[in-house]
Amino acid sequence: MKWAKILLILLLGLSLCGCVPQLSLYPLWDKEHLASEPALVGTWINEDGTESIQFKEEDQRKYVVVYSAKDGEKSSQSSYTMHAVRLDGALFFDFESDQTALEERLKPELYLPLVSAHFFARATVRGDELRLAVLDDEAFLKKVKNDKFDIRYERPNPGNDDHVLSARTEEIQKFLSKHSADQDLWEDKTFHRVAN
Repeated sequence: MKWAKILLILLLGLSLCGCVPQLSLYPLWDKEHLASEPALVGTWINEDGTESIQFKEEDQRKYVVVYSAKDGEKSSQSSYTMHAVRLDGALFFDFESDQTALEERLKPELYLPLVSAHFFARATVRGDELRLAVLDDEAFLKKVKNDKFDIRYERPNPGNDDHVLSARTEEIQKFLSKHSADQDLWEDKTFHRVAN
């Protein structure tokens, strides 16, 4: 089932900004812009303790991320692979579903024609504080519709506003560098390091 990967329905994005993250067919990272961020390794929780993010370094520039959230008695967890990227001094994360965890969830399925996708977050790490902001799909589409952005995207189902970035890596990097400070596109959430 290697070829059958999911077009992400991402709890991380939903929880981080109360929105759905902007999906992309292509990654943000390339070898030139990969960053090693050893300060990320460990567990981080949000201010009310309902969400946590655990970063483990898989190799020098690739991380395994486990996001957990609880709402009363309900709790959920998602796993991702993540690459940290530096663009013009700004730090971004490129998330993609952890394929091993995804394949385990999809084992009972015979065939699912799904496509792997990426989503991006802007990040700031200062001591024991981590600020994350996911690129919001609704804010992105609104600006695209108002001709504020010129970047390639597709609308696979013209009957609704579903869309996915189809721009290549270099174009996405230029776009995010240019719009990293646009607060309309990003909504910050703060996490604090858990002492080991």
